[in-house]
Amino acid sequence: MYDLVVLSLGAGVQSTTLALMADRGMITPQPTDAIFADTRAEPRDVYEHLDWLESELRHIRVHRVSNHRSLKADVWDGVQQDGKPLVTIPVFLADPDGIMKRQCTVRYKIEPIKRRIRELMGLGPRQSTHGKSVLQYLGISLDEAIRVRDSDVDYIDLAYPLVERRMSRIDCLDWFSREYPGRILPRSACVFCPYHTSNEWARLRQTDPAGYAFAESLDRRLRYGSPHPDKSPLRAGRAYLHRSRRPLAEAMATYDASPTLPGFEEVKGDECAGVCFV
Repeated sequence: MYDLVVLSLGAGVQSTTLALMADRGMITPQPTDAIFADTRAEPRDVYEHLDWLESELRHIRVHRVSNHRSLKADVWDGVQQDGKPLVTIPVFLADPDGIMKRQCTVRYKIEPIKRRIRELMGLGPRQSTHGKSVLQYLGISLDEAIRVRDSDVDYIDLAYPLVERRMSRIDCLDWFSREYPGRILPRSACVFCPYHTSNEWARLRQTDPAGYAFAESLDRRLRYGSPHPDKSPLRAGRAYLHRSRRPLAEAMATYDASPTLPGFEEVKGDECAGVCFV
């Protein structure tokens, strides 16, 4: 018997499907709470979808949490939570060829969710979790089973109902389209996420022009406008948001994918380490 059963809600395809199934009693034990970690950098359609989803859920309370900072603002300013100069997203580096270490997921998603879990159990910041147990559902689908992991804290057990049901991302889309015909499920990711494919950049450009414009501006700023050029690893024009390691505006200048075409939301094997959705 768990003291708390929660669902990590990214408001994307898999976690939305999981939340709606759980709300209908299809997942047991049924979660009482779903936690959405807001980086304040999601596309407009994700926030609109989250509003709709919250109104649909009858038995699950939705909590929107953050670390009280905006990842969008911090990345623009080139700082981390304590104000030290650092870009926390996994930008692509041209020299040497590589990718920067990602710190955004832990600081802007995982940590705020863990804090809310403790609050829901009535625990203070340093209060012991001895004798407490939490079941936390994660919306990972069968095609992403490589992302299944064990909990890094002893009082939380992680569970993967979609994997257990052998539901792929396509299965989730099919289930949702049957239950909510005509409604579109957004893809949850920060507007400037370097893991975007070209198709995803094109979708963002079409559905959230302001978000895409910010990404283009940030892409230029990473190379030429760092507020800490003497300390930043991005000096000398090495960093790019687009995986081709070209300026985003240049890489997307002639790219025109339609969201009605098959594969528009293609998923790459190296797309993500699997925790941004949490």
